[in-house]
Amino acid sequence: MGCTPLLAGFIFQRDAIRTYEPNAAAIFDFGKVEGGQGIFAPNSLVTVMGTSYYLAKNGFYTIGAGTGSLPLDIEAVHDWFFQKVDSERLHMVVGAVDPIRPRIYWAFPTSGSSAADLLDHVLVYDLVLKRWTHGEISTSYIFPAATPGVTLDGLAAIYPTMEEVPYPLDARIWKGGAPLLGAFDGMARMAFFSGQNMQAVVQTPEFQAIGAKRAHVNGFRPQTDALNVTGRVAGRERPMGAKVWGAVNGVDETGMIPARVSARLHTVEVSVDAGETWTNLNGVDFGADDVVEDGER
Repeated sequence: MGCTPLLAGFIFQRDAIRTYEPNAAAIFDFGKVEGGQGIFAPNSLVTVMGTSYYLAKNGFYTIGAGTGSLPLDIEAVHDWFFQKVDSERLHMVVGAVDPIRPRIYWAFPTSGSSAADLLDHVLVYDLVLKRWTHGEISTSYIFPAATPGVTLDGLAAIYPTMEEVPYPLDARIWKGGAPLLGAFDGMARMAFFSGQNMQAVVQTPEFQAIGAKRAHVNGFRPQTDALNVTGRVAGRERPMGAKVWGAVNGVDETGMIPARVSARLHTVEVSVDAGETWTNLNGVDFGADDVVEDGER
């Protein structure tokens, strides 16, 4: 099913994980690390600095030297993934390590995908921040790759004018051997994750702004360096009720996104436009008059 370099030294089977063991008579042998727990999607296996990450039949796990398998995904991520993924094609999940950033990407087919051989979503885990995110893609395989070198003559053959060249001449993509995360699309064409930024959508956890009381949210201030930002606020009176989203608004001249939502529980959503150049979105802030106590119903 899968194996790792000798630095980690694991052999993954469907229902077991084994390791290399020195053996004077046979040079080496295979010892069972654990049984009843193995890899379900062979191509999901990735190894970073001696630690392996893989998809078992009941979630994502990590294993390193001297340790057994430990769950990697928290309950919310676990539930979201198994609701999203096509359970009949779970074995198709493909993992890859970003050669530039400390992140692992797992591409997988969703239950709503009409293409039987395509992976249309990606789950991303940041090894440093220990945080998760996800996005929409369309690929048949992802992998750490290196770009081919492109000369000025080669650029002229691809782009008729300099104005049509999408990246600076000293960009990483033109340098031969530059590490990038690569992929094959549905037509077996190789590509890189080096295009314009996709739209980013971030939601806060649901919160009660003023203790157990109802609150009226007049607006909020996104903490980001992105220029083209929109946002909205949702509210509901009790956890079992449906969220009602307010209107989508942009940032005004004071840096606030206006909102008019009165409820006991609130959720804030911030969206950064596709193609926007930005580096951070740290959260949202409320001024003294942005949230006020509201009357009971």
